[in-house]
Amino acid sequence: MMRLQPSRMFRYHPVNSLTLQRRQRLTMSKTEILLILLVLVILCFSIWFILSDQIWALVSYLETLLYPDIVTPE
Repeated sequence: MMRLQPSRMFRYHPVNSLTLQRRQRLTMSKTEILLILLVLVILCFSIWFILSDQIWALVSYLETLLYPDIVTPE
């Protein structure tokens, strides 16, 4: 039987490569989850902003900036 040198034994050890692949998959899945949550938060805020009366306050403010002589209802 041929005896392996320690450097070869640890260099090509399959557990290390599998552990690295698992870490990369977990990191990618964490990133994906974070991005999905960010998109959901932005969507929820956008829907709330559009359906609430806050958008009309913003429109009124922008109209006042563009046309200061015209008084817009708030």
